[in-house]
Amino acid sequence: MRTNKDLLKEVYRLRNLISGERGTQQIDLDNIESDYRFQRELRESKGYELREQIDALNREYIRIVDDKQRQARNNVYFASPEGAAHKQRLEEAIAQRRQAWKEHMQQSALFIESRLQQTLGPHWGVSRYSEEHMTISIIDAAGSTPQRREYYFGQDIDIWYEDRMGRGTNVRFRANCGTTGSFEMEGGGTVGERALFYVGVGRLLSDRNLVRDIRNTMTATIQVVNNLSNELVRLQKELDDPLKKQEQQELQPKNKADKQFKPPKHSRGIR
Repeated sequence: MRTNKDLLKEVYRLRNLISGERGTQQIDLDNIESDYRFQRELRESKGYELREQIDALNREYIRIVDDKQRQARNNVYFASPEGAAHKQRLEEAIAQRRQAWKEHMQQSALFIESRLQQTLGPHWGVSRYSEEHMTISIIDAAGSTPQRREYYFGQDIDIWYEDRMGRGTNVRFRANCGTTGSFEMEGGGTVGERALFYVGVGRLLSDRNLVRDIRNTMTATIQVVNNLSNELVRLQKELDDPLKKQEQQELQPKNKADKQFKPPKHSRGIR
């Protein structure tokens, strides 16, 4: 049976192997037992903990070696005409999906902003838009420039659309506009006044068509983002290990060529 000292020495040996693969400084194993750090770690270590470390370090070492070997194979493959063309196709496909993601976000935010301004007035805008979350705010026209739009502090509404099951059956569609604070009872006629902001909040909540369009747009965004995320993961995996897919294709009957990518369509709510 191996003692704790033997197990700890194996831990240090594996750490050295990993450092060697990474090109970082290694420890002198010949004199390791006289090192105070080794002795302190030995006193504090338990057998089962050391065995767990050894298992984890073995897995890490194998992963690093496999990654280096794969990268070496990739470099040789990508240096060939076939590999260079393959790499270019993948990088273009990845860039295409990322651009589609960016354009969808921009168009969705612009659509919601146009609907807000039609209903609540030109001083409303979308200050943040992402999957599952958006913020609509009052625009500070006086403080804004063509390059940067500013918003009145504290006059915004956060809206979340969460569909954890992905089937539209367990959805949370909610908003938070913080606390009111004090405001003039006879106000509400000037942009920037809190009273006017809360007039807009009431009009937003009472306009079922506007609320529906916001919901439909956020729903479409989640679907588009999920699809593009899956596509990007698939393409990145192929770029990381292009020969793996080739090997799998050689073992299987030839399939039809991949369909050409088409940018995602917006839902009917986005005009």
